[in-house]
Amino acid sequence: SKVIKEVFGYKAFNYAKPVSLIRELVRQSTGPGDLVLDFFAGSATTAQAVMELNAEDGLDRRFIMISSTEATKDDPTKNLCRDVTAERIRRLNASTDPKYDGLTAGFAYLRTKEVKFEDLDYDLTPADAWTALEALHDLPLTLHDPSRPWNVHETDATTLVVVDQFDPALIDWLKPRGRKNLFVYAWAPGQIVAALEGMEIDVLPVRDTLVRKFQQ
Repeated sequence: SKVIKEVFGYKAFNYAKPVSLIRELVRQSTGPGDLVLDFFAGSATTAQAVMELNAEDGLDRRFIMISSTEATKDDPTKNLCRDVTAERIRRLNASTDPKYDGLTAGFAYLRTKEVKFEDLDYDLTPADAWTALEALHDLPLTLHDPSRPWNVHETDATTLVVVDQFDPALIDWLKPRGRKNLFVYAWAPGQIVAALEGMEIDVLPVRDTLVRKFQQ
């Protein structure tokens, strides 16, 4: 409770696990680059323990913290995961307190939602598809830009292109690029495929790709 109050400035969570205990468990059971999963993350004590260990020994562990909203009929807007779990990580990252000043962890706050396969065309937004495809290609997550007809995530190893609307400029952008490690997805790939005739660039359908991958 004392640590929670130090981080939040008030008692944001009851019955939090002690950081010292979780830190020692993580120290004994992990190595360089390991991924630590806490499926009942609560106040994100495990995240703080990983951050403290990384600051101490530089082993670059990663973490996934999972928590529910804990919303109820009487409190339908409650969101523990957003307001406590993720917020603790944000505050630790931004803290100027000498006790926490060396703690850093880049992270994304993600929410899950249920989408039936048969409703994918209607319930999945372009931003949802962008995030899913970035995750599918093991890319760091970035924000989807709805003002662009297509979004690009380019690294040294992979280029991901997700097309929301056909734009002839896309064809000119693709032409000098080789097929190797280039992944192009579109909601309606037909027009793009026709425009790329003679070029060895595969254009995959967003919906069918995601249905197939999630069914696996």
